[in-house]
Amino acid sequence: MMWFVGIDPGLSGGIAMLDASGNLISLARMPLIASGRSSGKDAVSTVGIIDMLRCDNPALLRIAIERLGSRPNQSVQSVQTAGVNYGRVEGALHVLGSPVEYVQPQVWQKAVGVPALAKGASAPERKRASRATAERIMPSPLLTALKASDDGLWEAALIGLYCFRSWVKQ
Repeated sequence: MMWFVGIDPGLSGGIAMLDASGNLISLARMPLIASGRSSGKDAVSTVGIIDMLRCDNPALLRIAIERLGSRPNQSVQSVQTAGVNYGRVEGALHVLGSPVEYVQPQVWQKAVGVPALAKGASAPERKRASRATAERIMPSPLLTALKASDDGLWEAALIGLYCFRSWVKQ
């Protein structure tokens, strides 16, 4: 059986898994560890991702991950931290050996029907649009239990749906 994974790679991101019928079967927060640079868990756990996604046959796992991009007014430190954590996610995916698609946010959003917002829309507006779309097209108890602040999980589910749809077409 084929499995489809969507990854929102940020610290507040998540990992979603869909079955061969496109049903959301698993949703988890991005696993984090303490890097030692601060007092909390502030780094993506490569081992945690590998533990979540390891399977006997990597050829049966398809993964889509949102491509990293910088945002206006982002500090150098913020960009560096995001890049390091993205590299940790990529390292885990490389170890797993499954096919991976790197997808721009605009591409997966359009493909799953997230409405296009006016240029300059705020991050909270974009996140609300993703949540509304997920609630509408992916009825699942896993999503109804989420809070508005769980935007990384909403988006991981939609990226997973994008992954399912893009692989099923092939």
